[in-house]
Amino acid sequence: MAGPGGLIEYRGTRGKRFRIRYRDGSGKRVIDTLPAGTSKTEAKQILASRTVDVQRSGRRKADTKTTFKTYAERWLPAYVETEKLRKSTEAGYGVIVRILVAEFGSLKVSAVTPAKIREAMGRWTAKGSSGRTVNSRLAVLSIIFRDAVADSLIATNPVASVRRAKVRRNVERPLSPAEVGRMVAAFDSIIADEDADKRDDAIVSRMIFLFAVETGARKGEILGLKWKSVKLADPVTPHVEISESRVVGQVGPPKSEAGKRKIAIDGSIADALFEHRAWSAYGGEEELVFPNPRKGTAFDAMVYSAHFKTALAAADIDASSFRPFHGLRRTSLTNAAAAGVHSSALQTRAGHSSYAMTQEYVSLADQTFADETAKAGARMWGAA
Repeated sequence: MAGPGGLIEYRGTRGKRFRIRYRDGSGKRVIDTLPAGTSKTEAKQILASRTVDVQRSGRRKADTKTTFKTYAERWLPAYVETEKLRKSTEAGYGVIVRILVAEFGSLKVSAVTPAKIREAMGRWTAKGSSGRTVNSRLAVLSIIFRDAVADSLIATNPVASVRRAKVRRNVERPLSPAEVGRMVAAFDSIIADEDADKRDDAIVSRMIFLFAVETGARKGEILGLKWKSVKLADPVTPHVEISESRVVGQVGPPKSEAGKRKIAIDGSIADALFEHRAWSAYGGEEELVFPNPRKGTAFDAMVYSAHFKTALAAADIDASSFRPFHGLRRTSLTNAAAAGVHSSALQTRAGHSSYAMTQEYVSLADQTFADETAKAGARMWGAA
């Protein structure tokens, strides 16, 4: 039987320190020195947790050799494989793990305490990271330590007792129809003023803008769209079929099963796409709708973003309020909701797996455009 544990408080060279004493599952006495900075409350929580752990399943003494860097870099590929993460998600996890390794890498896994995690949060915030960004890092860190507990490297997950950062609710407002009109005029001016060798890039950027506002498609869906999926001569209505997404340089399925969908497009945008295909040197069925105009490869999103920001400035719109792709997705869906598009049709158009996600756009439309009732095409492009 495992005997009762105890808390030992003593004065170390760096101030007050704690040791916990307990018997493991085999009955052997274990004494662990907790890292500097551990509070008495945290020490009690750790002791209680280890005691419960012994009672439930027995416990080996925590690993004191494996560094966080070693474990995290071994954990990531295994987690990606086990969870079958999409390439974009894998890339995001990779970025976060590199940040965590830079912060905790030299520490032993067992030495990463709630106190050290809170200190890291403070440094991230001081460097300008938002609450949402900080919490994303904590979420990944928590998964890593969850698995470390399962691997018997540590007894408890230190992230569990860390309070999450406050997140400021900052809903990205959509562009109004008038602002969309000013943006189109700004793109026209950019094209007219651009040097000959860069003018074609501006033409593609303008078409991406029109398409994004009309369809509300995601960035990867737009950049990976091929002409075989654009049905301009459909006898019922012109539409595009979303079945692929280009993420981190690779083409794969959309974000979710609901992402595979058809999106009807307004006649004016269908005409613009028809003219765009005639202009492009890459109009084959298997070629990209929005390619690099000189190579036919995927268009550089950074080039589009630069044109987008220039157009925002020319249209006298605060550039800090909008993201080049997601901001237009919000613009498209919110304006469609304000125009009276049915919620189920809006959910399908957005490719959302649940209506709860779509509801945000509907609610925002009620707040922003309550007095406008024209249908989506007439509302956005001035069609009769």
